[in-house]
Amino acid sequence: MDKSFISDILYADIESKAKELTVNSNNTVQPVALMRLGVFVPKPTKKQGENNEIDASSVFSKLEIAQAEGYDNIKITGPRLDMDTDFKVWIGVIYSFSKYGLSSNTIRLSFQEFAKACGFPSKRLDGKLRNTIHDSLGRLRNKGISFKRGKSARGSYNTGLLKTGYFDFETDVVELEADSKLWEIFQLDYRVLLQQHALRALPKKEAAQAILPL
Repeated sequence: MDKSFISDILYADIESKAKELTVNSNNTVQPVALMRLGVFVPKPTKKQGENNEIDASSVFSKLEIAQAEGYDNIKITGPRLDMDTDFKVWIGVIYSFSKYGLSSNTIRLSFQEFAKACGFPSKRLDGKLRNTIHDSLGRLRNKGISFKRGKSARGSYNTGLLKTGYFDFETDVVELEADSKLWEIFQLDYRVLLQQHALRALPKKEAAQAILPL
């Protein structure tokens, strides 16, 4: 069986600018599914920031892995992610895989390029930003997704938004590893990248309202 890579699917789906901008009800998962489920919120309260469980069965049951294995009980666990930092880093992760994930689900790129892909200005490449990215990659890594078949767990698969996230500022390297079984989440959330430039000019609350469905 051929091994698939996230970027193979990303590029297969984006054949033209017109198609890139097309989002309709025929998609298996809507492009902002993670936000509609409450994974990303404008500014998590103290209670929201704590570990929580989200029932994603109705949305993620349409994923290829769920349909192939018959998973009908799907949960997202871990801390809620914010719009100010975590969403930007998530976009940076998706962008990085779209560019470098052609032959592997583990990719390497420069720290400066990754920070730019996240939308952070080059003048902010300091210790504070590095700590910010470090913490955000950790939260993405800790955002778990569990698939279960039946109440008695006749089948199970546990994964997360990000398998590993590593960087070394001194050598200017970022290394990311993702689960190819979640390619549909990467594929459809990648379209959000098209709105990123416009959203950067908006306050966090307005940005969240602009990207969330009415």
